[in-house]
Amino acid sequence: DFDNLYKAICEIDNIAKQLFTETAGDKINFKKHFVRLEEFVRERQDTLVSEEEKTLITQLLTKLDIIQMKKKEYEGTFEDLRNGLYFFLKQKEETIQYLEVQKGNNEALRLQIEEKEKEWVIQEQKLRKLHLYDMEIGKKIPSTDNPHNPQIKDYARLMSDAGRQMQFLTEMDYCFNKFATGLQKLVPDLTIEETVYCCLFHLNIRTSDIAEMFSRSKSTISSRRKRLEIKIKYKS
Repeated sequence: DFDNLYKAICEIDNIAKQLFTETAGDKINFKKHFVRLEEFVRERQDTLVSEEEKTLITQLLTKLDIIQMKKKEYEGTFEDLRNGLYFFLKQKEETIQYLEVQKGNNEALRLQIEEKEKEWVIQEQKLRKLHLYDMEIGKKIPSTDNPHNPQIKDYARLMSDAGRQMQFLTEMDYCFNKFATGLQKLVPDLTIEETVYCCLFHLNIRTSDIAEMFSRSKSTISSRRKRLEIKIKYKS
């Protein structure tokens, strides 16, 4: 059917135009995608025996010439399509590379944030300690960063009294966001004295100084620490 064949050719021409033409400034030639069809039709024309077929072929060739004439101002081939696809894929690759770089930048940013968070935690602990060192018991704690610089006479037997132990735990709760109370909730069978030990260990007080505070030997404090670590680890 001539009309359907011509319609199909026009559709092919339109598809080719969409494939090759991106902007009004593109110079594309659609003639070549009809060359083989035209060659086939002309070969067929020479071997026809039916006048009806000759007429059909003549009409078809006329239509092909019209299509080619309309497009003759454009220049281009399927090589242009290949180059266009290459350009598109290159752009896609560059986009992926850009995203990879951004991903790397995000990872670097994440590491910077983590580092800052660590710095903030350290700074927060320093501020909390300074606050503690202004308390009644806290100012006598023998720590290297205690601005009051307490001497042995200030902290000797400091924790041998139950009342001072309770006062110290109250100060720890106040300055360290209920640290002592949290420990006792985590390990309900912790005694007051054991909780005081844990708080002093948390403050990184030296074993020899803790021994002075409780009037105990260093070995006793070391043994107590190991037992408490096992106890808390089991409970948590």
